[in-house]
Amino acid sequence: MNKLKLSLLTLLSMLIGLAFTSNPVYAQTCPTSDPIHSLPDCITHHWEMGDIDKEGVYRSLLKKAQNAVALYDAGNTRAATNTLNSLIDALEAKSGKHITEEAAEMLIHHAEMAIEQIN
Repeated sequence: MNKLKLSLLTLLSMLIGLAFTSNPVYAQTCPTSDPIHSLPDCITHHWEMGDIDKEGVYRSLLKKAQNAVALYDAGNTRAATNTLNSLIDALEAKSGKHITEEAAEMLIHHAEMAIEQIN
């Protein structure tokens, strides 16, 4: 059962990834060739586009992404992964409230791709 659940989650992640990376607007503004390093810029892009409506939320998300990058660059992959998971939790909590659902989904996917890059 767990293998089936994992396979379904993997398939869903791949389909979502295909949808986002095939979207020319997303691909241009949030490059995914180096997900961990491009994540802070992607968060800033969504703030500038108005997809994130509270500056405090934006700054909190950005700080998590920047911390994950710094941890990754320092070789602390476990802490970077934990920080990215914390970012995903925050995005899920704010989705539809202070972040549009579409932007939250894109950023969650971007963070998940960063986790895959790390591991």
